[in-house]
Amino acid sequence: MSTALKTGKLDFKTKFGYSLGQVGDSLAYNIFLVFFFFFLTEIAGVSPAHSGFISLIVILWDAITDPIIGYLSDNLKSKFGRRRPFIIAGAIPLGLLIFLAFTAVDFSASGKFVYYTIVAILFWTAYTMVDIPYYSLGAEITQDFDERTHLRIWGSAALWLAVAVTGFAPMMATILGGGDDKLGWSLVGAVVGGGALLFDLLSWRATRGKEVSTVSDTETVREKFNVFKTYLQALKLKPMKYVVGANFFYLFGQAISIGINLHIMIYVVPLSDPQITIYYTAMALFSIAFLPLINFTTNKLGKKKAFILLNGIPVVGIAIFYFINLYSFSSLMIYGLIMGLANGAFWTLCYSMAYDNTELDEFIHNMRREGLYVSFMSFSQKVGNAVGLLFLGLILEFFKYNADLDIQPDTAITGLKQLFTLWTALFMGISVLIIIFHPMTKSKFKAIEKALEDRKAGREADTSEFEDLL
Repeated sequence: MSTALKTGKLDFKTKFGYSLGQVGDSLAYNIFLVFFFFFLTEIAGVSPAHSGFISLIVILWDAITDPIIGYLSDNLKSKFGRRRPFIIAGAIPLGLLIFLAFTAVDFSASGKFVYYTIVAILFWTAYTMVDIPYYSLGAEITQDFDERTHLRIWGSAALWLAVAVTGFAPMMATILGGGDDKLGWSLVGAVVGGGALLFDLLSWRATRGKEVSTVSDTETVREKFNVFKTYLQALKLKPMKYVVGANFFYLFGQAISIGINLHIMIYVVPLSDPQITIYYTAMALFSIAFLPLINFTTNKLGKKKAFILLNGIPVVGIAIFYFINLYSFSSLMIYGLIMGLANGAFWTLCYSMAYDNTELDEFIHNMRREGLYVSFMSFSQKVGNAVGLLFLGLILEFFKYNADLDIQPDTAITGLKQLFTLWTALFMGISVLIIIFHPMTKSKFKAIEKALEDRKAGREADTSEFEDLL
């Protein structure tokens, strides 16, 4: 395996092959994030509060698995690389677990709670084995400040293509089930699970030989005895604190918005299955359509300012929806357009900013730990999603939402509208405010790269330009 840093432009084959893995990753992530809460409450017969608590329990488990997978993938010694063995090991069970997660079981209330909790724990464990090494590989394919954003542009396009596909899930469930919702959703789980497995395998094959290994044997041994101290070290990096915080609050707000989408389309703006599919597909296509604008804005303003602008505008737009009280298919499409811009910008820029901590960490601690930083990103995302869904479930209970009713009471409708607009905008807005204080810039990153080169060449490293990050 090569140990040379890869700072040049990436070719089409590398970008395309890597992005295939994003399709597999996002099929699994989005079918779970977008529809699992709905499936539990509307198809499987699990109460909203229990559904929220399932997400919370899973996060407690992820508190253990995310750092472990990140640590192990940073320190693995294998002729197949540090990341790819984990990807192949997690991809196969992940496909099966998607199917099991969307299979309705005829158990008691407590039995359902136990079943879906166990399946969700196993799902996120397998997903973590794929997700963290996959994103970590993105930081190793190139160490160029701008090229990392370009690679994430490709990843974002693949991500939103996967979202567009999962948007067909309600219609697929109706068609495949032939009127049997439980059978339909089970078959959707099988189709999406098989698709996730296929694209993970294709990317696994396409990224062979693309990994960079810079962990020496002595560093690996030292890390094994200081794993918890290592993660505390990472949290002390100033730029990472802001990225993780922004990541958490954005996903908190997004979980509320996505988790409540179908409820809005059933009880507030009743839509047909084709209209629901059009909405989800359009929102994904909007995100893809905005990618050239996101790339242009980032090249002109830098990652930080682009994040603030391209997420700040949608936050204001989402909040306005509550006050105009306009709910129709057309207005939902506008909402999807707004969220498309926010989501496209977030998934492109947030990981790119997280990657840039790798070089700072290497300068301070003399180790490259891409998996460490991706594990924090993954963990903060899942915490944000889980807390957001728990919040969603508890608020629905508070507003007297009842899944057994065809027409919800006025209190429930009020709660649905508030969650869809004000609460979503609030938490996404906090994410934007956090990034305002993010201290990493392109000039500081270049200074860190130069300092690393000087130190490796035996020259004195100049830290004056990034002293505030040390």
